[in-house]
Amino acid sequence: MTPQEFFMNDLFAKNAGVVLLEVREGYSKTKMEIKAEHLNAGARTQGGAIFTLADLHLQLQPIHTEHLLSPSRRT
Repeated sequence: MTPQEFFMNDLFAKNAGVVLLEVREGYSKTKMEIKAEHLNAGARTQGGAIFTLADLHLQLQPIHTEHLLSPSRRT
């Protein structure tokens, strides 16, 4: 499974508004548009929203590496 396929099937990422922009070896780029549901009572971005973005972003490299090393990709 490619990182793109993984992200397309990740309902949590979709519901949080996290979007995969680019992924390649050693690099990935995601974004999350901050909306009202991401704000705390002080009208600042909730820490959990930032950590959600980081968590989803950081899972991309192992998936990308696994995809590159999969037997179907070796020729």
